[in-house]
Amino acid sequence: MPIELLVEKAGLGITPIPGIKQSYSIEGSLSYEQREIIVDRGVMDHYANRYRFTLAHELGHYILHGDYIRGLVIDTSEMWRDVVQNLSKLDYAMMEKQAHSFAGQILVPGDELEAAWQHAVQLGLENDLDLLAMGSSAIYSASPLLA
Repeated sequence: MPIELLVEKAGLGITPIPGIKQSYSIEGSLSYEQREIIVDRGVMDHYANRYRFTLAHELGHYILHGDYIRGLVIDTSEMWRDVVQNLSKLDYAMMEKQAHSFAGQILVPGDELEAAWQHAVQLGLENDLDLLAMGSSAIYSASPLLA
């Protein structure tokens, strides 16, 4: 499903704004009122993969961190910027890592992932790798080649 449809299903709009990458060193942001994803117009127009990742990343913040954000009293975009800038480095890094992971997982093409998974399992079997011994029992039992 296209990421734009997932953003729409979440109830968010997409607002392209020229120059935010140059002015603020960001490619996108969740709006402080959590109603839209603001994205750099140049990224949207010229870097399709980066645009899609930015949407997925910001959707990740909305889904994963929305309760935290809604618990804050934020009335302006300046207050929103201050909140983000005043997060501890550890909290900021954790939230960014989670949003990156969410984006990567939501954007990975399912058919290609399945083919790569099947290939990896087959290589493991051919080379006598014991996934159970490696502590991967859930993954091991989920593979149709090993069931």
